[in-house]
Amino acid sequence: METPSHDGPVRVLIVSERPELPHSLDVATLAVRELDSDQLSAVRAAGLIAQLTVQLLRWQDSLTRAHGALDEAAAASQRASVARDHLASALEHTEQLCVRLSDARDVLDCHWPRQPASLAHG
Repeated sequence: METPSHDGPVRVLIVSERPELPHSLDVATLAVRELDSDQLSAVRAAGLIAQLTVQLLRWQDSLTRAHGALDEAAAASQRASVARDHLASALEHTEQLCVRLSDARDVLDCHWPRQPASLAHG
């Protein structure tokens, strides 16, 4: 960006953020001042720094939200992992119980054979 050479003062529009709303350029205060070329260069540099700062603050906000979402996902993932382990354990116990009940039924069938359903109720 070239700095124009002027013999006299240059009129520029300066945008400064409100201190109570540091993240918002939308609600900026505007002022018009007469500046010499050195001041104009300084104002341009300050303006670029302000724009970069605002963009970095937006990125920081986005990264903070993403970090929070990842924290929630990790916690949910940990809870899901624990629930899966409990379910696997319950499934294993259920399978063992089914095998034991089947074995017990086989023992009973050896001593007292089952009757067909039509004879049992009739």
